Amino acid sequence: MIYFIRLILVSFIILTSTIFSQDIKELKLDLKKSSELTFKNLRLYPILAENKFIEKNSKTGNYLNLKEALEQGKVKITEKTRQRDSNEINIIDGSMINRPNREVEARINPPIRQDSGNINQQVQVQSYDYSTTGQVNTLVIENLSQDTVYLMAGDVVKGGKQDRIVGKDMLILPGSKDIDLGVFCVEKGRWHVTGDSSNEFKGYFNVVSNSIRGSVQKEANQSKVWSKVDEITAQNKAGSTTSTYTALEKSEEFTKANDEYIKFFENKFDDSKGVVGFVAVTGDSVLGTDIFCNPELFRKQYKFLIHSYITDAISFGKEVKINNEKVIEFMNKAFQKFEQKLPDESETKLKFKNKDDQLIHFYMQ
Repeated sequence: MIYFIRLILVSFIILTSTIFSQDIKELKLDLKKSSELTFKNLRLYPILAENKFIEKNSKTGNYLNLKEALEQGKVKITEKTRQRDSNEINIIDGSMINRPNREVEARINPPIRQDSGNINQQVQVQSYDYSTTGQVNTLVIENLSQDTVYLMAGDVVKGGKQDRIVGKDMLILPGSKDIDLGVFCVEKGRWHVTGDSSNEFKGYFNVVSNSIRGSVQKEANQSKVWSKVDEITAQNKAGSTTSTYTALEKSEEFTKANDEYIKFFENKFDDSKGVVGFVAVTGDSVLGTDIFCNPELFRKQYKFLIHSYITDAISFGKEVKINNEKVIEFMNKAFQKFEQKLPDESETKLKFKNKDDQLIHFYMQ
């Protein structure tokens, strides 16, 4: 009988240590609130930071985000222009100058990102310039303010000659001018300005779907981004003449579902004190995790980031049936990579740091 009790006790200790093995020194996964953070096809598990982590990063992350900066007129984003070299061969027929062939372009510029193909590293663009008024995979950003502006990979901007998504996390310092902004197109059927006939980008459309973010992070391939956009818009009956990702807002079916998710999730972390991120799941699968340097930046970015996971939950999600052990297994790997110094390519793929080597944002699928 004593042996049996001891066996139960040992089994409990082993099980308990397994359940909580996801914790690292300064971060831990909160498994207790999963039922409170589950709606239809999406569940979030909060990531909590210890006081030491919060204090260490308390002066980091005091940034404007892209939505704030655009709404307040503190940044200006425009098409990148250059004069065509007279020795260049115009491979596109003249009649197509303002309507570039996207498939041809994709073949001309196979990987958009030549250095390492990751989401947070400097983009080295080799996109073909179809006219003197724009390049598909590069925009220009100017900071007109005295605030530092944080751009997150996946931010969608509307305007110019076609809607784009930001290709990597960036900090735009006060007064910065003519900074190249690496982007991916999410509107392959348009190459002309609309409305006020401006090359400027004035609209913000939340964060692109998690599946597209993952494609940019892992492959950095324009054709695959277009393919993902087509897949998501078709799934949600959001077709448009220009094949734009932002047509989702005109789909009654998607908008109704999205509004229900937003109503449930939008304010869940408004009063949280130690939450710096979450891991999102659907069905029996982990969608991904985002971790920020402090609770303030997390709460600010969460309002837009949640759209990324909601879009995937609506488009491809299933009723949540995942067990805690599977989430723990994923987060064990994530926390390990978060804490350790990784080889250069993996380090910059998963982590975005400032010039002082302080981590601002961690993203992993």
